[in-house]
Amino acid sequence: MSGVGFYPVCAAEHDAVSASSGIEHPDQPVTDKTRVPGGLLGNDNPSARDEFAMTPGSGAPHAQPEQILYDREAVVWAVNVGGDGYRSADGIHFVAEEAVTGGELGAIDIVEGAQDDRFYRSYRLGELRLKKPLPNGAYDLTFHFAEPLQAARGERVFDVIIQGEKRIEDMDISRARDSSNPSALLRTVPRVLVDDGLLDIRLSSSKSLPVLSGVVVRERRPAPAAWGLVWSDEFDYGVRPNAARWTVERWEPCGVSGDPEAYTDHPGDLRVEAGSLVIEAHRAAKAEKVYTSARVHSRGRGDFLYGREDIRARLPAVGGFWGDVGVPMGIHRNEL
Repeated sequence: MSGVGFYPVCAAEHDAVSASSGIEHPDQPVTDKTRVPGGLLGNDNPSARDEFAMTPGSGAPHAQPEQILYDREAVVWAVNVGGDGYRSADGIHFVAEEAVTGGELGAIDIVEGAQDDRFYRSYRLGELRLKKPLPNGAYDLTFHFAEPLQAARGERVFDVIIQGEKRIEDMDISRARDSSNPSALLRTVPRVLVDDGLLDIRLSSSKSLPVLSGVVVRERRPAPAAWGLVWSDEFDYGVRPNAARWTVERWEPCGVSGDPEAYTDHPGDLRVEAGSLVIEAHRAAKAEKVYTSARVHSRGRGDFLYGREDIRARLPAVGGFWGDVGVPMGIHRNEL
């Protein structure tokens, strides 16, 4: 698959693996509204259209950027900002708030879009500073946010400065979530270098006050070199997805999650083009507000228990778009 390949790994050695090609964390959505220097996890792309395209990739592990393997053992510090210590649904042990100064404590009753919403119910609001002694090395930092006061788009904007460098610029939680409701949001900043024994993080306001629910710090660990490609599709063929690898779902409007959207196999919605799988959304009937798009999956054609999935994909910078790229191959949402 162009930009997508799967490499198996021994279950006895690793708890979990992540997609790569710049996607550095298994739970990190790739969106397009927050600029993150030094990593793929950024999103202001004015040229994006109402489509996403899986773009050509080599499919070979030696041709990819540095590959990083994640498991729970890679976590060196996880802090529940404003809250108590506990173990999350994915097995990470969060310590009670420590090494955090500034801001005021707050609480949210209900947080949407989170597998473990308890983590997001506590937060700090204000100009924040986190200083945590760590061994010198390279780390990936995942920040957890939730908008607590239903701020509108553009009402709460702030920067995240790490080791004196602005690594997340113009963070706007409501814009990123396309909602002012309390909704979970993750952002991962890769390749943070600590060379003085101290991790130093600041949240600085551009408009209104920053907010933070938690931070997870992972040591960067090289993945094993002995990956073997077992499934891939480079989209280097005609105009229809390869039926040996993909199942195209067809749904009438409101057939999935009650959305007024029909999923079709029409070439305008789904096609292979210039080495990419292209999925587009179209308004089919303006008066009735009915839309068409497409859904494909590899269940029964590429099912694996352990391994690494490499994907190259492009999503648009538009409101109301909910792209689903990189769900483990062969697994439906209702099985996650």
